[in-house]
This record gives sequence, C-alpha cells and structure tokens, in this order.
Amino acid sequence: MVRYIVDSASPDITYHCPTSIHNSSTHFGGSWTSIEDASCGSSWFSHNFIGSRVEVQAALSQARAYNYSVTLDANAPLTGYTALADPLNGFNGGGAYSSPVLDDEKHDLTYATDAQSLFPVFDYLVVTTKSPSANLKHKTIVLDNINTALEFRGDGWDSARVDSAMAFGYSTAVFGDTVSWVSEAGNSFSFTFEGTSAAVYVLLPQASEGQSMTWAFEVDGRGSVGAVLVTNDETSPRAMHPLVEVTTEAGPHTFSANVTNVSGGYKVGFDFVTFNSSVGTVEQVQRAIAAAPLTGSSSSSGSRHHTGAIVGGVVGGLAFIAIVTLVLWVMRRRSMRRAKTNNAARAMSRRWIPDTKSIPAAEYSMQPVRNTSTA
Repeated sequence: MVRYIVDSASPDITYHCPTSIHNSSTHFGGSWTSIEDASCGSSWFSHNFIGSRVEVQAALSQARAYNYSVTLDANAPLTGYTALADPLNGFNGGGAYSSPVLDDEKHDLTYATDAQSLFPVFDYLVVTTKSPSANLKHKTIVLDNINTALEFRGDGWDSARVDSAMAFGYSTAVFGDTVSWVSEAGNSFSFTFEGTSAAVYVLLPQASEGQSMTWAFEVDGRGSVGAVLVTNDETSPRAMHPLVEVTTEAGPHTFSANVTNVSGGYKVGFDFVTFNSSVGTVEQVQRAIAAAPLTGSSSSSGSRHHTGAIVGGVVGGLAFIAIVTLVLWVMRRRSMRRAKTNNAARAMSRRWIPDTKSIPAAEYSMQPVRNTSTA
C-alpha cells in the first residue's frame, strides 16, 4: 500500500468554476485555493485516481458546517448539506472528507461548495493505492511520521497526537493528526527512496526568546548537504513547515536528518516526509522504501570495484601487446637472417649493379664480385 499527496495547485486537479489561489507558509506546497462565486456549488474541483481511498483536506470556517458535497464515480452526490451528515460517508464537518474503503480501481471524485460566507479552503488530497495499475512515477509519495519505513535513532523521540489545545488556523493542521516530538541533540531519522527529490515537514510550536533547533542533512552518507536553524516567533504554532527540500538524480537514495543543536529546550514536531518517485509501480515504490540504506562506504566500495576492473583490463592489455611485440620481433629477426643468407648466395652468382639514382655517373664501374671466402 502506498499513499501519495496531490497539492491544490497541481495540474492533476481540475477546477470547474472561478477559483483563486493564495500563498501561505502554513499549508502544503505553500498555497491553498478558494471559490470566487456560488457557481462552485455544483462542481468546484475534481480528480481522477486509481486507489482504494481518497482524503480531501479542505476546510470551512465553521467546524461543524456541512455546506459541501462529494460525488464519486458519477453516483448520487454524498451531500453534507444536512446538519446530521453521515460520518460513514466520510463527512467530518468543516469541509473535510475521507472516503470509505473503495475497490482498488479507477475513480472520479468531484467536490462542490457554494458557501462563500464560510471561506472554503482546499489544501491537498491524499490517495491510497495498492493497485498494480496505478502509475506512481512523478507522484509525490508521502510517509507519515508513524510509517515503519522511517528509521529513528536516539532516545528523544516521542510520537503522539497533537495536543488539542494547540490552536491552528481553521484550514491547516498536521498530517494525520500525529507528530514525533524531538528536543535533544543527537537524535536523527532516515529513510530510503527512489526518486528525484525529497522533503521534510515539521510542526513548529511558538518559541520563547532564545529557543531554536538546528538540523543537518545527508544524502547517501556522503557528508552534510546543508543545515538549517528553525524557530517560531509568531503567536501561533506553524504546521506544514518545510524544513528542507533536496534535489537528487533519479535513482535509489538514502536521506538522513540529524538534530545537531537545541537552544532553550525548544521542541519540534516531525510530521512527515515526501519524495518525487522516479519509479512507476506500487511494488517498485515499496521495494525502494524498504531497501537497505546507501552509505558513503558502500558507494566508495562500488567505485573501488569499478577501478579494479579498469586496472586489471589495462594490465592484461599491456601484457598482450608485449607478447605480440616479442613474437613479431623474433619473426623479424628470423626473416632478416634468411634474407641476409639469400643475398649472399645471389651475390656469388651475379655482378653488382649500382643504383643509378643515388650514385654519380663518374663513380659507375663494373667490377666483378670477388669471392673472399676460403674453402
């Protein structure tokens, strides 16, 4: 089973009525969308997917408002317009929707609302799939903080639901309602993936003066790729804060995040990670996140093996050339000896005729060849 997240600004979301986009530092992807008029009451946005569940992170300014509807696969709309909306249909009030378990196949979702006075906000949706037909290449795969594919190190991690007393804006929240709190230097986590980028998102509580936390990051165990100091001097906690985003070449990678310094006892909530998948099937994604971590030593070992093969090939090639050269030299010496013997024999039976192109005419002479050998 794999989950991927679709931002409200993604081209995979189709809008059917006038919609505005707003920048925000507390929403996924740094933005959210809203309706501009009541025509969105029949259809605001839609999304096609292959999966067994879909969750819409949308919000209305009243927590128990049900002024919205969802249509799945062109069936009768699952309406939230009544004050007693059926929770089994996924209506939690306030604009959010979570589908029941569906057949793991293609589905069409349409979301609608005309409640302009309730300032509707759409942030993102999440699809869960295990279908071999789902194409996950270039999808943003999401791993929540409680996902077992994440490897935590250190004793300072505390996974828990977010305190209900921690007040957020009505349209933002942590992913999946849980975070892993960390407040000690030396703690870290890592995960493996196959893709072209990875990102980490955290919850930043309001910080007192002097409170901060520093993180360092590594890719494939090749040393630090950067560090960042975080704090929050605002009057409210900051959810969906992008701690870091790294870009990589397509392929398997290991990403590590390490808490290197904590000032003033500051505590940060690790929320979730994402990566842009460079493989297409559920099986390939699952294999990638379950793979053994890549390290600098294993990468160097691979390089050494490659270099050894090159050196061996060069030495073998030089040895071959030396043997061929020796054989040719021996054959040439034998040929020269035979030629010298034959020339001497021919010289015994004929006169020497000079090369008229290289010897002056005055020096021409016809001399008999004398046999100086003795019997």
